[in-house]
Amino acid sequence: MNAARSTEPTVPVTAPHDVANPRRRVPRLGWVVAGFVLAAVIFLTVGPDLIPGLGSGLLDRAVHAAAYSAAMAAILLARIRPTGGHTRRAWIEPLWWALALAILGGVMEVAQGLEGRDADAVDGLANASGVAIVLLLWWLLLGIRWMVRSIRRPPSERRSDPVA
Repeated sequence: MNAARSTEPTVPVTAPHDVANPRRRVPRLGWVVAGFVLAAVIFLTVGPDLIPGLGSGLLDRAVHAAAYSAAMAAILLARIRPTGGHTRRAWIEPLWWALALAILGGVMEVAQGLEGRDADAVDGLANASGVAIVLLLWWLLLGIRWMVRSIRRPPSERRSDPVA
């Protein structure tokens, strides 16, 4: 009793285009969260002054750095793929995001000045420093990840170049 075999290819239950695929949903959710964080940062930067007594002191700079750090972290966490290797793209792509966010921080400071609020170049530097701190931590974690993975491999499979 031989059953006739079908020559049609079988489609896995969770194909990449399938909405029920959790690997497909998670990156989208990450970008939604990153979008909300970025929208909140833009609203707080250009919108009404919600904390009028903050002034232009050290606390104001820390708030600017924290807001742009949160935006950068949300973007970097949104771009994580469930699979993926240690490639040059993993090092360079975050740099482009960091540059874009730093430029956005400067543009938002100019927009603040056009709106009638205090536009301060030091606030723009605080925005960029928050982005830079997260970028440096990201690169540190990538380096540690590469070292741990290279140590676990047998010596015959190890590569000496961390960015291939």
